[in-house]
Amino acid sequence: MKKGKKNDLSEEDFDVIRQVLDVVPELKISALAIKRIRSAKLKYPIETPKVLQKLLEKEEVLEGHHISRNTIDLFMTKELFPINDERELASRTYLCLIRCKEAMAWAAQAPDNARDILKEYEKSIKKIGGK
Repeated sequence: MKKGKKNDLSEEDFDVIRQVLDVVPELKISALAIKRIRSAKLKYPIETPKVLQKLLEKEEVLEGHHISRNTIDLFMTKELFPINDERELASRTYLCLIRCKEAMAWAAQAPDNARDILKEYEKSIKKIGGK
């Protein structure tokens, strides 16, 4: 074995990579995003979430995540753009999937009257000078 080779991954190690991706499925979705961009032959920078939305034929469930045009709008917020290359696409997709996971965990614990509470919260914030 040549020096430095024991720490490198190759095509022969695809099963190892697949096992790791199974542990963190959000990374697999990030990889699929790159694959779809390549297949569509889209160019960087990606300026808006609309470009990513076009990659969906319909709503999809990937690795336990429900992905739709609406969820892309909710979690791929404007500060994440432009996306200049594949590395940024992978990291920002991963970030959005984690945001979504946390939001869904919060929503699962929300009380039945959560909408009313959120409306009152919004009113309170506005009255004390918030956004």
